[in-house]
Amino acid sequence: MRSLSKIIVLIIIVYGICEELPKGITTCSRSDENFNKCLSSAIQEALVILKDGSPEFDLPKIEPFTITQHTDSEAIGATPNFYLKSSLKNAEIRGLTAGKVLRTATKFDKGYKIKIESEFDKISIIGNYTMNGKILVLPINGEGECNITFVDTMVRVESHGRYLTKNGETYIDIQEFKIKIIPKRVLYNFENLFKNDKQLSDTINSVMNQQWQLVTDNLLPGYEEKFGEQLIGVCNKIYHNVPFNKIFRE
Repeated sequence: MRSLSKIIVLIIIVYGICEELPKGITTCSRSDENFNKCLSSAIQEALVILKDGSPEFDLPKIEPFTITQHTDSEAIGATPNFYLKSSLKNAEIRGLTAGKVLRTATKFDKGYKIKIESEFDKISIIGNYTMNGKILVLPINGEGECNITFVDTMVRVESHGRYLTKNGETYIDIQEFKIKIIPKRVLYNFENLFKNDKQLSDTINSVMNQQWQLVTDNLLPGYEEKFGEQLIGVCNKIYHNVPFNKIFRE
């Protein structure tokens, strides 16, 4: 019984009363005229510091970042010859710690709002997929491994939240997390798009890469939405445990 009590106390200490940010993360003063510039640098540093996660906050690894949700997307083109419905599972995103945070914008008066703009040379999504639909006149019904690589990519993030009061302290509760991925090129490789017909699978992959903008414009929004939903939970692991004034100093 005494051992159980010790375990419970340890869990509370590790996961319930994390009043400080992980070691090494820079905090910025809201009253500083260069606050947003400082924040951009701090976010850049934090991505590297937290690349292996943080057991203290139960934060997952950032490099690679595992997509825990079953991610669905539906792509409908302007013609009846383009329709794709796909799902990702057991997938991970690689390259998030190699980006450069260009700028941030914040509003804290009537709630929490932050915009972040970053650029990446390369981001890859690697995992398992299922896909069905049609490209040109060819029906698709495949499943297997996939690699989606975004080249020279701008990523815009916008998150909104409310303030909560606990024990006299103010905390942030993220309620919405929007992601917009804007690549200059996307490389698609879906194995086994046509079961037991590698030549036909290669042909469709070639068509998808030729028409990458059409495929991306229609397929990506569903993925962006699911990624955003997962990141709400990740961010709140810190925001629910570290007071607002210790993250964004006065």
